[in-house]
Amino acid sequence: MSGRRAPLFVYLRLLPECSLSCRVGVGCACPAALPGSRGPRLSLVAWKEIVSGLAGDGTRLLYVTDGNPLPCADLWPLVEYAAGLGLRVRVTVPAEAVEEGLCEQAVDAGLDAVQVRLGGLTASAHDALRWPGATAAAWKGIELLTGRGLAVHVIVPVLAINAAEIPRLLTRLAGMGIRELALTRPLGGGFIPGRAEGILPSPEVYRTTVLDALRHRGEGPGTPARRGEGLFVKTADPVFCRWDEALMSRLEEIRAAEPAAEAACLGGCLAGRDIVFLDYDGAAYPCRFLPVPSGSVASGYNPEHLFGAPLRRTWRPDLEGRCKDCPMRPVCGGCRAHAWEVSGDPLGADPWCGAMSADADEQDRGGVDA
Repeated sequence: MSGRRAPLFVYLRLLPECSLSCRVGVGCACPAALPGSRGPRLSLVAWKEIVSGLAGDGTRLLYVTDGNPLPCADLWPLVEYAAGLGLRVRVTVPAEAVEEGLCEQAVDAGLDAVQVRLGGLTASAHDALRWPGATAAAWKGIELLTGRGLAVHVIVPVLAINAAEIPRLLTRLAGMGIRELALTRPLGGGFIPGRAEGILPSPEVYRTTVLDALRHRGEGPGTPARRGEGLFVKTADPVFCRWDEALMSRLEEIRAAEPAAEAACLGGCLAGRDIVFLDYDGAAYPCRFLPVPSGSVASGYNPEHLFGAPLRRTWRPDLEGRCKDCPMRPVCGGCRAHAWEVSGDPLGADPWCGAMSADADEQDRGGVDA
């Protein structure tokens, strides 16, 4: 971690239960899937100690995420405390619950950005994940946030039910002044049998939808969006590194280096490297969607307790299947959470990587800032 003792990005969940009644909880880590100690919820004093340690050890971004954190009385005092330490803090809130009072709290606490999840542009997509009438309430909430001058980042899982409307979604978000759109794989513990039928996309639909969106700029596709130029479209999915020209330009240099250097992570999956997820009881995980316990800070902050599992900076050389011998391994490594979700092995092959091959669609290889 280049001298840092803590990960760059830390995700927190403050409550053990979610007050929302979503039909399908795609994009949220499922409490039942996380096997930690399931101990008592940490106090505000304990969280402040942890956040102070993270800030001192190099963490830059703190995310309060998953479910609905708004009922937690510790939320805004913790956000204000973290922002006062110089951390950039982002809180994921259900857009349907946004009201004027929340906007005022977000402004007063010094939030870097408010994050909201959308299932798509229309009710046929968003209501399918949430509940009837959720779409209209969500757009009203987003308008309230932007109207108060808050930076709003939107998170959208790419699904079979929303892929066709993503281009129109980009246009609407750009017109509203939204700063950032993150497109994600449909991961999470909320796919209850019988409820997800027809929702999940094929790998091919997912790939083409994300690539088209990454090339989006206000006037249309063809060139990549960049920060500071309207709506910035991004994905954290490591398999899209092959379309990142800046990263790919370094690949030959990496391959020519010593094996130890080749195994180093210059891109790709950040789980267990630059990301840690801290649950309400202090249990630590490499990723919100990867329920492999890596430590705990329940008894107090210690950076060594964040990365206790074998995934700590050693998972890249130990990958299995296609990912093990893939020439893209130094800059990719596949999605470890998706590997676990499909096979139960976090070091297994990325199940969607075959559909991402640049050989399959050479014309897709263009300048994309992923």
